[in-house]
Amino acid sequence: MKKLSGFFGSVLFTILAFKLFAGSVTVSWNPNSETDLAGYKIYYGTQSRNYDKTIDVGNTTSYRITNLSDGLTYYFAVTAYDTANNESDFSEEVFITLAPPEQPLVVAYFQAVDPQTLHLVFNKKMDPQSLKTISNYTISPTIQILSVEIDTSLTVVTIHTDKHQVGKTYTLTVQNVKDLAGNSMENPYSVNYSFKDQTPPFLERISLLNSETIRLYFNEPLDATTVTNTTNYSISPSVSVLNVELDPSLKIVTLHTSSHLYEVEYKLTIHGIADTSGNVINENYIVTYIFTTPPTVVYFHPVDPRSLRLVFSKKMNTQSATTISNYTISPAIQILSVEIDTSLTVVTIHTDKHQVGKTYTLTVQNVKDLAGNSMENPYSVNYSFKDQTPPFLERISLLNSETIR
Repeated sequence: MKKLSGFFGSVLFTILAFKLFAGSVTVSWNPNSETDLAGYKIYYGTQSRNYDKTIDVGNTTSYRITNLSDGLTYYFAVTAYDTANNESDFSEEVFITLAPPEQPLVVAYFQAVDPQTLHLVFNKKMDPQSLKTISNYTISPTIQILSVEIDTSLTVVTIHTDKHQVGKTYTLTVQNVKDLAGNSMENPYSVNYSFKDQTPPFLERISLLNSETIRLYFNEPLDATTVTNTTNYSISPSVSVLNVELDPSLKIVTLHTSSHLYEVEYKLTIHGIADTSGNVINENYIVTYIFTTPPTVVYFHPVDPRSLRLVFSKKMNTQSATTISNYTISPAIQILSVEIDTSLTVVTIHTDKHQVGKTYTLTVQNVKDLAGNSMENPYSVNYSFKDQTPPFLERISLLNSETIR
């Protein structure tokens, strides 16, 4: 066990019961999983993060602390230590106020457990019907409260809600609840809370733009410093990441690399990048990909002054292949429609009538194959239509008995 910052980063430390009798509190926490764990220490005092008392409780996850003074607020934190006496950092701090004798009904403890669960601990045993009445609780900005549960001690309340938005601040207000004696809270209880993003980012999809450009789409905004550090990416075999761009949304990353080879399997390893909350992507996040050979035009035929035909090297994406804006003719001839045959390789372009004997240039670009690969370079071809129609007599004029026109 090492002394690491955030040793309890994933441990839920909560007061499960309080004030079993005057001056007593029981604290409980989730166990650590290290094989060399030896035990835990509880630190507490009446000032936040300034603890004047320590108890070595051994290898247990629940302990009752006695001889506390009513009317004071106590702050608690836990550390773990191993068999070599290495001690972790403090857990997250929790606190509780011990009510003095005949103290009015109050909420002694609140915890935002997860984005759909809130906990309240009251200083007295409560009337169950009053506690389970959903209208006695409101959350602002509005989050629907689905149900309210009370435990057998009649002091601990669990509120189940619709999902809260991570990073947003909410206010819970509690009013009109009563204890077993029928006493109501003197004043409504309000507390502000929020949920931090504790989930590492992950890659949603990858787009291979060309042999030197890869685009990565992440599920959430990323930290620019870690994302644009080229050492956080490696590609094997033998491709270098030259620079990294992060778009304004902070979710789309573009890698500019040395040239890839076609039809070779590559592995992109990502590590060390974090989201804007500081959560780091899972170590050695690996993506496998292949740059397939891009489509090309292998045959062109000007069929007639209103039709052109192309044959591609691969099966093409129908929507891409029939998009008129992917084709241009110069000097300008309007393209009326584009068709693709059932083989998905033969495209027919229907146009306004070309002028016989004039040279035109057809340019094709941005057309994609079924795998989503675009043409690497625009295709251009010059063509013209020859006059292939024999002459015919339009009319005859008999000028005189010896002259015909």
